[in-house]
Amino acid sequence: MPDHLSGLTIPAPIVVADHNTVYFKDSTGTTRMSLYFDATTTYLKLHGADGGERLALNATNTGCGILWEQTLPALFGLTNDGTTLSLTALPTSNPGVVDALYQASGTIKYCQTAGTAQVETATISETVEGVLVAGNATITVTSAGMTGSPKAISVAVATNDTSAQVATKVRTALAADSAVGGRFTVSGATDAVILTDKRIPHIANDATLNIASADDTCIGLVTTASSANTTAGVAPT
Repeated sequence: MPDHLSGLTIPAPIVVADHNTVYFKDSTGTTRMSLYFDATTTYLKLHGADGGERLALNATNTGCGILWEQTLPALFGLTNDGTTLSLTALPTSNPGVVDALYQASGTIKYCQTAGTAQVETATISETVEGVLVAGNATITVTSAGMTGSPKAISVAVATNDTSAQVATKVRTALAADSAVGGRFTVSGATDAVILTDKRIPHIANDATLNIASADDTCIGLVTTASSANTTAGVAPT
C-alpha cells in the first residue's frame, strides 16, 4: 500500500438491492450512492449526507450526460461520443440549477430550462359524417428542415368510413412514414391527428408546421388547409 494511504480506513458499505436499483449505504443506513439500470438506461447517483440525490450520471443507449438534480451549480459536463470520454468545464456566467446537459455539433451545451416540445393538432372532418366514397385521401405535412417537406402522404379510406376511422388510418400512415414518424410522435383519438416533436433537445417553435387534409380519389372529406398549433415549441435556455 502506498505510504500516503497507510492507516486509511475505508468502511465497507452496506449494499441493498431493490428491483432494478442497488443502494450503497453508510454505517448509519443513509444511502450515499445508488445504481439503477434497465434495458435502456443506467443511472449512477451520488447522495449527500442526508441521503438526498445530488448528482446523477445518466447513460442511455444513445449517449450520456450529467443531470443535476439539486440546487448545485454545474461546473463540468461529461460526454461520450462512442470513442472519447470528455470532461469539459462549463461557463460560470450562468450559475444555478442545470436541468439538462446535451451535446450538439461536438459542443457541450447546458440549460436551465429544458424547453417544450411543439404539438400540432389536425381535425379530420367529412362534408356529411359517415358518407364517403372510397379512394385515397391526401395528408400533407409541412415542417422546416424535414426531408421532403411539404410531404404529401396518400391514405386509403373505405366506403362510408367515419371521420374517426379516417383519422385512425391517417395516424397509422404518418407514424409509418420515415420522415414524419422519425421527427414526430403521432397520437390522437377520434377525429384528431396529433404530431409532437420528439427531437431532443427541444426545438424553437416552427411556424411552418402544418397538417393539411383533402380528397384525392376519395370523395367526402372537408378540405382542411391548416392545423392548430396546440403547444408552441420552446428551445432550452
